[in-house]
Amino acid sequence: MVLIASSIFRARDSKHLPPRMLAFAISTAVSLTASHLALAQESNDRPVLEELDRETRQLIQESDAAVVRMQLPTAQPAAAAELLKQWQDRLSPEFRKRLEDEVKAESSPATRPAPAQVASGPEEIHRRVITIPVISFNAIGIVVDEQGHVMVPAYVSKEMLNSRPVNVVLSNGALVPGEFVGSDPKTNVSVFQLRVRGLHPMPLGVSRPAEGQLVLMLPLDPTQSHLTVWSKWSVETGLVASMDGTIVGYASGGRFFAPGVCEPVIRELIEMGRVDRAYLGVWIQTVGPDDLQRMRDPALGETPAIRVERVVPNSAADHAGLREGDLIVSLAGQPVGDQFSFGAAIAERRGSTEMEILRSGQRMTITANLQADTSQNSGADSSAPK
Repeated sequence: MVLIASSIFRARDSKHLPPRMLAFAISTAVSLTASHLALAQESNDRPVLEELDRETRQLIQESDAAVVRMQLPTAQPAAAAELLKQWQDRLSPEFRKRLEDEVKAESSPATRPAPAQVASGPEEIHRRVITIPVISFNAIGIVVDEQGHVMVPAYVSKEMLNSRPVNVVLSNGALVPGEFVGSDPKTNVSVFQLRVRGLHPMPLGVSRPAEGQLVLMLPLDPTQSHLTVWSKWSVETGLVASMDGTIVGYASGGRFFAPGVCEPVIRELIEMGRVDRAYLGVWIQTVGPDDLQRMRDPALGETPAIRVERVVPNSAADHAGLREGDLIVSLAGQPVGDQFSFGAAIAERRGSTEMEILRSGQRMTITANLQADTSQNSGADSSAPK
């Protein structure tokens, strides 16, 4: 196999080989490769493929009971209403009209029945058109316990729902309501509950798959589920399941979210409907893959990190010695690469907590004395200090 592949590349790169000879070389190499694969499959590869087929079928069955598709609201009428209330006298007429239209649209039913038509005879009945509302699902939920609680990697406030359940479709096509339980903007997580039987959770991962690992991709469209080799350059969107039956994360356009790191947050949302987290006292910014600091700082490389933009005076961060420009790479041993992973890592922490940071290219560990957030910074304002 290696020799055949090598022959192909040598033939392709040769500047002196006539076109007919090049075509013959490639054709011969392909034929020999196909023959080799056929013989290998008949001899040794068949048991491996059969085992892979068995594991894939089992994984699909497990995910059918642990993954649902949901229809979440895409607008926040409360925000528009709040703007109208606070800025009524200072809004331009055009912008005020736009906000008023948004509030009216969201307060009306999402789907309306077709207007009633009076049938005067068989012909009219035959011609009558019945409109069936079409539901568009835009999120994937993960079952987290036997009580039907579902976690979705998206922030949904109670006000956005207007006291209405969300539409949820199960793997068998059944449409069921999802009741709002709670949400946390600092981890971008919401929890709903489905009061149906037959749902079973899968283990949740806490880190990305290994480079080159075989995984099952579960996109929003269930007919497009497929096995793939994981790559850090992947731009697919959907849930990622490992072959051992773990939901390792949610991928979206190159970003990755490991749901296992949010288990403390999910537990608090289920128990209390909110998250009481610790407060460090910093403004932070994600150090993205294209951030110039990655080129200037060899010690950082591709390590996920968040940059300290500002330190609140007399806060836990200030007392611990954090400085503006420090890069936080882990908190209590848990990697942090964006505001959501940071919000998950700090949620249950209290008291003495170690953080690994990079300062001027040097790795160091500092300790902060974390206390509960008593300043209401746990709200939806992402610009507030963490």
